[in-house]
Amino acid sequence: MMAMQKLDPKRQFDPLEEFLIWREANSIFMGHRHAGCTQYGLARAALRRGFGAEIYTEGLNNFDRHFEDCVLDAKEKAVFKTVHAYDKKRAQEEGLKVHKEPFSKGLLTRLLDSKKALIMLVRSFEAGDEHWIVIRKAGEEKISIIDPYEKHLTNKHAVESQKGTTHRL
Repeated sequence: MMAMQKLDPKRQFDPLEEFLIWREANSIFMGHRHAGCTQYGLARAALRRGFGAEIYTEGLNNFDRHFEDCVLDAKEKAVFKTVHAYDKKRAQEEGLKVHKEPFSKGLLTRLLDSKKALIMLVRSFEAGDEHWIVIRKAGEEKISIIDPYEKHLTNKHAVESQKGTTHRL
């Protein structure tokens, strides 16, 4: 919703749509944690709402395996592989564009200049949790993000405000 709101500031979201986006995007088991979402789940939720979606990655197989490795139970891993393959195939059929390009400051600048909403998977080093953030802007030494992770609201190092956080590159 944060990325969609960045692209279409007048768009209103109600609690039902928020729940539906969460339900559509969260398609995998995360082992001992709550269900999570892959890049394909997020892309499909955006595509269903009329937004474009693109993935930039150094190597999708590594990224896909990363999510698979988060699943601890063998039965859950089998479910994840099935759902993940389905989401990947359907996202590409629905218009997802995939670019094999490593993350760099140049790529970040180019995408921000193109007025796209950038969503990135990050790891909270203190909590050890991974979650998705929206990148607002980047400068020479700082990057400004929207971080919805509630634990950061009480973390002394993390949040300047709920609307945006600035971190050093």
